[in-house]
Amino acid sequence: MLHPVDQAVQKLVKSNLKNTQYLIALSGGLDSCVLLHALAKLRTENTLNLKVIHVNHQLQNMADEWVNFCQSKVKDLGLNCAIEVVSINKETGDSLEALARHARYAVFTHHMQANTCLLTAHHSDDQFETFLLQLFRGAGPKGLSSMALQKSFGPGQHARPLLALSREQLEDYATKNKIQFIQDPSNTEIQFDRNFLRNNIIPQIKVRYPNVQKSVGRSVQHIASEHFILDALLNDKLDNLLVENTLDLRKLLLLELDMQILLLRKWISDSQMQLPSTKILQDILSQLKHAHRESKTTITWADVEIRAYSQRAFLLAKIDEDNYKQVANSLISKSEIYELPENYGSISFNSDSANPLQLSLGFRSGGEKLRLPKHKHHISLKQLCQKNRVLPWMRSRIPLLFDGDVLVAIGDLWLNADWLDEQKCPNFSVNWANKPLIFVPEEKTQIEAGASFG
Repeated sequence: MLHPVDQAVQKLVKSNLKNTQYLIALSGGLDSCVLLHALAKLRTENTLNLKVIHVNHQLQNMADEWVNFCQSKVKDLGLNCAIEVVSINKETGDSLEALARHARYAVFTHHMQANTCLLTAHHSDDQFETFLLQLFRGAGPKGLSSMALQKSFGPGQHARPLLALSREQLEDYATKNKIQFIQDPSNTEIQFDRNFLRNNIIPQIKVRYPNVQKSVGRSVQHIASEHFILDALLNDKLDNLLVENTLDLRKLLLLELDMQILLLRKWISDSQMQLPSTKILQDILSQLKHAHRESKTTITWADVEIRAYSQRAFLLAKIDEDNYKQVANSLISKSEIYELPENYGSISFNSDSANPLQLSLGFRSGGEKLRLPKHKHHISLKQLCQKNRVLPWMRSRIPLLFDGDVLVAIGDLWLNADWLDEQKCPNFSVNWANKPLIFVPEEKTQIEAGASFG
């Protein structure tokens, strides 16, 4: 009779396409060595595309020895092992566990393709620990759903084939197959929350409630199922509130308070932004409720901010204004692509002028004016922004191009006809690629006739 580990791995392989590349995360510990062994054994019976990856976090004195151990083990199985080294910044204030996990999964992401399935060796003991950690942190249904058996990850999938099995079952498999593995000494250091639960709390719970791990596993499945249904319902409601990922405050504030909170959480989560605490979330709703049409309300947490304007809420990554403005006066040559800081895209220009041309980068300081093509009179940048409903915070962030002291272009939005006539290059054009949202979404008026350029 097949061992439960072999059954779990076979079930995974049968559920995936034959051309799947399996990326096995190998730490060198019991769990991942068991998973690797089971897959390598199955590979001799089936045509499996296996790739092994080990991440060296450089956090243990024996880290290099672990690298050698993993390379040797993988080589003995007739496979290759990719070694990735990461550096952990311990000064950020985040827990070492969270930092290491973030770095590890960032590495995994780089190895993912559409047909790749990342395999990690999480088991039911890990699931129990994760559930308790989320519970103690006051998590909602999404957090309490803990770890999924399989889910999307980057362009591919992430599967945990051993999730229904206990550590005891993995230990039994390792014993029967004489599998060697690394004992991580940090597993006994109870300053880490997970280790404290694993070594001090969970053993006592299991003495009192012997079947608690299976019971929690069922609860996690129930929560995950209900969260899946709730998430689908929230998707429909959120779609009705969003235009270009901005939230219609008039519609939002007509809903029940609990629904407002759920939709705000989902909006932020779906945007891959860090979720605020419950207190900050309540403060967000309170401020949004009192934001009038021309309000410039801003609520910030971590590296995220929500701004209210024109009865819409905007979710943004907080930027360092000083860092953004430091690139002012940078010179840009024809066809050169200049990367703007703070993920604000890149800017470039093309010209059919025979003369070499260099323009300098700048930002609004006040008093800038230009004449638009096919217009007789000059207009100020301030008036253009107001007339075309440019978002208030974007008015000082739009990159401007200058020829000496002469304003040439306002991003790729407006050109100075006086400069075009003087330079005699009617086919001059600017491209601001991957630019952020600039105009109020609910008022998508055409930029006035003749303002755009070819």
